[in-house]
Amino acid sequence: MLAEKPNAKQGKNGNGHRLQPGVRLTDAPVADVTLPATVLKRDGRVAPFDMGRIESAIAKCFASMKRKPNTPLAYRA
Repeated sequence: MLAEKPNAKQGKNGNGHRLQPGVRLTDAPVADVTLPATVLKRDGRVAPFDMGRIESAIAKCFASMKRKPNTPLAYRA
């Protein structure tokens, strides 16, 4: 039997903070992120980073759960 997560019934996320009514996550400042140029594969090869592969994997994950993400998978400037 699995133990129930603490505060699960109260709707708390575990850090004592909840999203307040009227507060949107999109109002938060956006951090600058630099994507890697290359990735190290499991077999030791170095390959160019491909954001499309990440997006595809996340999309497949949501599809396997028959759900749609609440926010876009990626934001392209």
